[in-house]
Amino acid sequence: MDESVENIVQQIMEEADVEKEELMKKIEEKQEELSGFLTPEGAATIIARNYGVVPEREEPEIQKLRIEDLSLGMSNIDVVGRIVRILEPREFDRRDGSKGKVANLVLEDKTGQIRVVLWDRMVGLVAEEEIQKGVPIRLEGAYIKKGRNGSPELNIGRRGKIEVDPEGERAEDLPPASDTTVKISEIDSDIELADVVGRVTAVTAPREFERSDGSKGKVASLRIADETGQTRVSLWNDQAEKTEKINPGDAIRLENASVREGWKNAPELHLNWQGRLVQNPKPKEVEDLPEFEKKILKIEEIEADMPILDVAGVVKRKFPPTEFNRDDGSSGRVMNLILADETGTIRVSFWDDMVKIAEDLSSGDIILIENARSSAGLNDRPEIRIGQRSNVNVNPENIDIEEPKPSKVDMSELEEGLDSLEVTGRVIESSEAKDFTRDDGSK
Repeated sequence: MDESVENIVQQIMEEADVEKEELMKKIEEKQEELSGFLTPEGAATIIARNYGVVPEREEPEIQKLRIEDLSLGMSNIDVVGRIVRILEPREFDRRDGSKGKVANLVLEDKTGQIRVVLWDRMVGLVAEEEIQKGVPIRLEGAYIKKGRNGSPELNIGRRGKIEVDPEGERAEDLPPASDTTVKISEIDSDIELADVVGRVTAVTAPREFERSDGSKGKVASLRIADETGQTRVSLWNDQAEKTEKINPGDAIRLENASVREGWKNAPELHLNWQGRLVQNPKPKEVEDLPEFEKKILKIEEIEADMPILDVAGVVKRKFPPTEFNRDDGSSGRVMNLILADETGTIRVSFWDDMVKIAEDLSSGDIILIENARSSAGLNDRPEIRIGQRSNVNVNPENIDIEEPKPSKVDMSELEEGLDSLEVTGRVIESSEAKDFTRDDGSK
């Protein structure tokens, strides 16, 4: 037992004539009552006062301050503010090898804003959504340290306390919460940061890329929808890894997502370390979201640079697999085929481990491709790319593909692999018919 706690317990026993076992039980119950955010010494002090005992060792006086009053070196601070931003919690390794947790908030009152750093058990309040963006909180027992950019930061650890939605004059005097939540149809490139709730309709696996400085990064894509429309979301670095636990149909909330122009100048969302992704928001937030409906596209509906798509078609032609070397020195494989439906044809490329699936296919097979993506190929025609997260179902039941209708193209657009074409032109040269022998010996 801590010496200070022992001294308080001893004082209560002497002045109030209470058994030690009873006191220790009351101290533990008081800590549990306050969700474990109270130190044993603090709990013992409260129990002592319940018995009319004033501990000889008093806690230092708490300083009730505004954000503009805070400066380096202050401790045991009491401050009230409204949460205007929550950054993603993360784990870290301590010097002794143990794991720790940390989360960052931005707190605001009428005098300014300050970053708040929560440590270890306090991080659970963020992870379990006990505290949310826009909610007022009261911090007790916080202290000030210098942040990475030299500015003061409020820190609160196991000795501190957080009160959610406090009452009193200071809470009433806070600026009103600004609602940055927008519907997808309202997303505009003029918006700097946005909060959006949507249902995931498609998701890609993270892929690695190399930055201009030679460092490595990760990116993954989602497509989300609400009752007003749909949009693409790019998740960067640590955020990208979350797609491994996200599936089509899941509801998510994005906080502090930046807005940029994407494909065909349409606005799309980007989420990095300054933003936050919350899976399965509270029911009230998602009650208006449309239910997830899986849509199989027709080939004519596919555009270049679609992050996620599902399509079905018949294999018209296969090309041999080829090997290549990547910039990092590793080798890869790719195999192409031509897929067709009644609306047209498209090239499909299978990469690395997925090449084995393409090798086992035959002309005439019907395939259902899920979680593929598209890119711009020759003459900017869309092509489908099959990666590790894609799924290929061969000759599935209840899917029939009609014979492809001829598609009109200009002669300048002709390339190997195109099928079911309709070309109109003027004959400028012809040759006589001649006999030849096919591979099977027929004429």
